[in-house]
This record gives sequence, C-alpha cells and structure tokens, in this order.
Amino acid sequence: MKNVYPLCIVMRYTKAFITLALLLIFGKDLTAQDLTGTWEAQQTINNVKYNYILFMAKTDNGYIAIDIVKEATSFKINPGRINLNNLGGTNVNITTNAAEKKNSATAEMIASFSNNILYYADLGLIGETKLNVKLVSGSLKYVKGKGREKDKLLPVKGATDPEYTKKNNNFPNEYESYKRDLVSVTSFKFINSDKTSKVKYNDRGVLSFSVNNNSDYDLQRINVSLKLQEQNAEIHGLEGNSGTFSLAKLKGINPEIDIFSGFNLPADSIHFTVVGTFNNVTLFTKTISLATIPFFLNDKTTVNKSSDQILAVVKPYYGFGKALYAPVVAGLNQSIVAGNKTAPMWKAAFLSTGKGGYEQDDEAALSQAKKVYKEVLLAARNGDAEAQYLMFYGVGLGLTGDPTRNIAGAFLKKSADAGFLPAMYDYSLYLMRDSIYDDSFNYLINCYNKGVQKAAVNIGDFYQYGYSVPKDFTKAIEWYSKGDAFGDPEAMMRLAKIYNINDDGHKAEPKKVVLYATKAANLKSTVALNYLAKIYLNGRNGVVKNIPKALALYKEAAALGDNKAMSSLAFLYLNGIPGLLKDEKLTLQWAKKSAQAGGADCMVLLAEMYNNGTAGAKDVIKTRFWANQARLNGMGDDDNTARQAQTNDMMNILTNIDLSDKHTTYVGMETGNLYDVNEGPDLIGSFFSSTMSAYKKRRENQQAQINGIKLIYTAGGKKVYGGTITSKITSDIMINEGAKVKIAGYGNVSLGMMAGIGTPDGISGFQSYCVDPTLPHGALMVKIGGKWTLAGSSRTFIMPADGILQFAINDADYSNNQGYFDFVVTAE
Repeated sequence: MKNVYPLCIVMRYTKAFITLALLLIFGKDLTAQDLTGTWEAQQTINNVKYNYILFMAKTDNGYIAIDIVKEATSFKINPGRINLNNLGGTNVNITTNAAEKKNSATAEMIASFSNNILYYADLGLIGETKLNVKLVSGSLKYVKGKGREKDKLLPVKGATDPEYTKKNNNFPNEYESYKRDLVSVTSFKFINSDKTSKVKYNDRGVLSFSVNNNSDYDLQRINVSLKLQEQNAEIHGLEGNSGTFSLAKLKGINPEIDIFSGFNLPADSIHFTVVGTFNNVTLFTKTISLATIPFFLNDKTTVNKSSDQILAVVKPYYGFGKALYAPVVAGLNQSIVAGNKTAPMWKAAFLSTGKGGYEQDDEAALSQAKKVYKEVLLAARNGDAEAQYLMFYGVGLGLTGDPTRNIAGAFLKKSADAGFLPAMYDYSLYLMRDSIYDDSFNYLINCYNKGVQKAAVNIGDFYQYGYSVPKDFTKAIEWYSKGDAFGDPEAMMRLAKIYNINDDGHKAEPKKVVLYATKAANLKSTVALNYLAKIYLNGRNGVVKNIPKALALYKEAAALGDNKAMSSLAFLYLNGIPGLLKDEKLTLQWAKKSAQAGGADCMVLLAEMYNNGTAGAKDVIKTRFWANQARLNGMGDDDNTARQAQTNDMMNILTNIDLSDKHTTYVGMETGNLYDVNEGPDLIGSFFSSTMSAYKKRRENQQAQINGIKLIYTAGGKKVYGGTITSKITSDIMINEGAKVKIAGYGNVSLGMMAGIGTPDGISGFQSYCVDPTLPHGALMVKIGGKWTLAGSSRTFIMPADGILQFAINDADYSNNQGYFDFVVTAE
C-alpha cells in the first residue's frame, strides 16, 4: 500500500526493523460493514507496474492485514545509495546490493475501520528480509458497490495509495496465525487500604494491570492512561497518571496507579477504561469493573424527629421560633454533659467558625468532633439530614482525610435539599462564597421565611453590594434592622459600618456608627471591640480620643482570643504613640500571642525582633522559623539562596568560556616553511575548563552552616519546635514512646552543580553520594529507632520508643551545597 514495498524486489537488506506508525479507531463507533476478504490493486511507479494483494481479517480491536506486492514488469537500478523520500510521503534511506534480487514482498499491517474510512499502518516485512524505514500511516475510503459493482477502497484526497477492489471474502489459512490483537490488557488488580479488592468510600488504593505486546515488532511511544466511566463518581488521582512506554516485542509492562475515593460512589460497581494511544490516537481500550463499598446506604435524606432536641439548643443562634439572639455555649455544654449524641459535633461546628459565642479554634473543634465522629458517620450513611450537615464540618476539619471543600459541600447540599434549616442557611453562604448569587439569595429568602432570623444580615448584604438584586442602601438597612431586632451583633456591626458611608445619596450618621458598634461590643463581638478601639484611638465619629479606652477594648477582644486585637497591641507598643510609650517586652508578649494564633504580620515582626536582637539575644533558628511561617501565610519573600547559587554557577561558566580562535603552527615537510592554521575556538575544552572553575568557586565559597532545632512554643498540649538544617542535627529533644510526631519540611537546597535544586523530598539519582542510598538524594531525613527514614515535606509517626530526635540531609558531601531546609516538629 505504501510505495516502499516494490523496491524490495531488487534488494536484499541488512537486519533492520520498521518503526511503528499506528492509527486505530475502534469500539462502539466501529462500522457494521466487515472488510474481511481479499482485495486487489495495481499501480505504476517510475514506469514500473506493481500488483497489490491485500488480505484482511477482523480482530477484536480492528483489522489485521497481509499486504503482498509483486513486480508486474522488470526494471533495473544501479547499486549504491537510493533516496526515496519523494514516494508517497515515505522516508526511506537504504543501501542496496543490485546483485541480490527478489520479485515480491509480503508485509504485515494493522488497521481499523470507522465512518467508512480504513485507517492502516505498516508494521514490517514478514520473513527475514526487513527494511530500516520510517513509514507514515495512511487511510482509504470505503465505497460499497452498487448493483454488480464490487466494493472499493479508494485513496483519500492527496494520498498516493492505489485503488483496491474487493475480490472475495476469503482470508488465506496460511496467515491465520497473524489474526490476533497487537496489544492486550490483562491481570487487573485493585487493593484498598484494608487489603481487599473493593473500591471503598473515602479510601486509597492501588490499581494495577498488564499491557502486553503480542507482536513481533518493538512498539515505541505507547501512551497508557486510565479514565473513569461514571462522571459523578468521586475518584481522584487519575489526572496526570498517564504514561508513555516502549513495548519490546512479546514483552509487557505493569503500570500501577494510586487512586483515592470520595463519598459519592455507585452502589454496586465502578468502571474504568484503560486507553492506549499512539500519537494521540487510540490504540486499544479495555474496561475494568470493580465492586464498590458505597458511603450512602440510603439514597433518601430525611430530617428526623431526633434532631428536634439539639435544634432547640441552637435556636438562639439561628432565631428559630422567633427566639432572640444569644450565645449557645452554655446550652451546648449542658447537652454534652447530658449525653446528646451529636452535641460535641455541633460544638465543633461553632468552634471552627467562631460563631454562636465561640472564638474560632480549630484544634478544640477537632478534639470535640472526634468524640462522636463514628456515630455521626453512621447516621449520615443512613440518610439522616442532621448527620449529613455535621459531616460538612467533619470533612472541613480533616476527620475524613484531606479537607476537600467540594466533598464537604456535597454533604451540605444533600442536607439542605432535604429541608434541614441549618444546612439551608449554611449552604446559602457556601453558594455566596462561590459567587452563585441568584441561588444563594433564593435560599436565604426561603430560610428567613421558614424562621431563620439569622439570614436577615446576609440578605442585607445582597442589597448593600448589589449581589443578584439592585444595589439599595435603604433595603439593606431595612434587613440589617431586622437582624438588629433579632439581637444579632453581626447585623449591628453592618449598621455601624453602613452609617459610616457617604454613597449614592446615603449620608453618614456618626452617632449611629458609635451607637450600633457599642451595642455589638456589649454582646462581646470582637469585630465591634476592634472597631470601637480604633474610633477611640483616633478620636473619630464625634468621639474624643481616649487611649486607655482604646487599649481596654483591644485587650477585651484579645482576651476573647481575637488575633487582630493582639496584633494591634503588639504594634502599638512597638511604635508608641502620643500617650503611649514604646515597650519592647509588651511588644514581644503580644506579638508571640498573635503569631501563635496565626497572625502573619506578627510572624514577620517576631522574625525581625529575633534577627535584630530586640527580643533578647539574636536567634537565627527562631528568626528563620517565624520568617518561614510568615511566608506560609502569604507574607514575606522566599529564601532564594539555592536558586541564586544555580544562577551564579551558570554565570561563572558562561563568563569563563574562551571563544577566541585557536591557532596552530605547522612546519612543511618538504619546504620547511611555517604555516599558521586557525582551528577556531576550542568549545569543548573551554566549556570543561570554565565548568571546573565554577565548581572550584562554589567549593571555596561555602555558605554559613546552620544546624539547630529549638522549642518555639507550647499550646494545647502540643510542643512546637523549629529547625534549620544544612547537614546534620543531633538535638537534645527527648520524645517519649507513643508520642505522635508531625514533621513538615520547607525550602530548597542546591545540591551541587550537576544535581541541581532539591526540596525536602529529595531528588532521584546520585545514590553513591547519599548517607542512606535507600532514600532520595538530598532529602530531609529523621532517625527513628536507630534507622534513617524520610521526613520530607510531610511526615507523621508514632515514636516506637523514648528517643532523641536526629535530622540530616541525605548527602555525604554537603560542603558545596547552598540553601537550607527549615522544618517544624509538632509533638503531642
């Protein structure tokens, strides 16, 4: 079919192979027409006529074909090198021997048939004689014969293929052995975390299979990927898990893919499709069916009467039954003591948001949630709306693994759609954060009409900012006032702030600003306390400046756990103002509290204080700890030591390359004359020389060694240590047996000119330069039980025995390394 084979009749070729060029389209789109049979054609090339016979047979994935080319008229060529690039798009460069001559050639092909087009690719010559050729695949258009006309395969536009006519439906017995699929996919296996073969909800597992090359040809650049058939099933890890492989003839590969599931799985089974492609065109497909363990045992979500008891406890927050706003702390604590099965999870929900009279505290929230998580999980599986609502917070706190917002939102929506009022309210806010304003507004109005007075403040936001409705300050104040009547401090603060605005005909009213902010502050709103403190600090809104009053308001908010108030106090004592002297001790005290509570600005401040020695003696470990924490919270610049080292190396190489010409003088053997020959620049020698010079400079300019770990603070029964490492640390920190230890590593280290930059997870290769060759080169390691193990960017383990923590970078020669790894150790 490709105009290469006729040349075989006059040549005997050295042992070679044809590189696979393959196009397959098959499966559900396969045309019903069967092309099995014998096809014939004739073609003249360079005044030589050739006869073609094509035997085709259908396989599971397409067609296998035998292509025979015979010389119809003799021709003669001269020995030597022949370039056949002008024939049919085929690239051929071969050395011929005209003394050897054959009168025919037989080739194997693979093809597929879709939408009346036959796509084919030549694999190679059958027998010992093979071409060393790169072939381009082709296609033929199928035309069904009318009346007595025979079926035809016609070349597509621009192609040089001959025109084939179907002779009969026979496929010769002598080629039966070739009727097999080129590639097969077998040996499917799945193992979940329980070492069983079912895909379980919210779980991880490994899917493996075999891809086998059944042909006599080496197949190059085969891309294998996995696709999920069920669009709504929560299976993750398939993205980016495709791979490109080379399959040697009669050999196979065994890909493994790590997958993890969410909560939404089909009830009985789930289906994957293994897809093999070549040049972005499908080569093979295979469907895998795996049994599932679904999360939802009951498809229907129901609001049960058992939820009435806890709803009565939290109604002062939501405003059910025309109740006035009040904190729910006391009521929830009493319910927990009384043994209510879901009360600890409700407390966790309020702690995680800092609502209902609670200050935001994720650690305390997680501790509460763990107490009843199993009970809530089982109820949620059985369709209980309250439990599914609480699962929204359980997922957000990380009880189910990674806190994926979409998974949490799915639980919230199921509960909201069932009519559970707290879920309806929270789901409206969930939609609002995603800017889905129309749906959010509708949920809020529905909530308010069903008795959720808390929704009034959010409806007011829609009118103030023009979300989904026309911007209208009058209506915004109307809704905020409804929230004020309910006693909601958030609504009071909205009124305080809107009365501080001059906009679109709305005039500011300073007295009302102070009035509503004071009302909210009296209800222990930390937002209001901070807002009022600024008013008294600066003497605004008709209020006389009052520094003691401002400090008292900040301290009241700080006592309630408010980070902003702690930060404000730290910077007030740092800078000082008229009426308030600078105080480094108080600055450090409040900066520590704010930083430990997550205040990024105070993390930066602490780093500066430890670096300058204004917090006592200079401390490089604490400086780097707080600077790193600030970067993780979006403040401060990255440490570019490692990247700058790599840049310097490259610049040293480039600036030292000698590109001048090299002149050599020769003496003439006969004349004795001198000849000067310009041999041009010695690029290889110069590059080697400049590289060695750069390497020498790097080793001569070693960075300062920083190896240390210190206790930074203790909070909630946990000790938090900060460390920086260049080579190796043996600390004096004793960790007791059974303690849970979390390690988080950060930063980059340039591991040498050749190795490049590595993260705490290390890099591949260079094992001969490792302290422990079983771990990645340059990785952050920790010694546990006398054995080095990978700490990397994230590691959690239980201490097997009492021991002192030891850390190291997995590099036997750290003298030319540049950059540092910072790490945090949390022991509990």
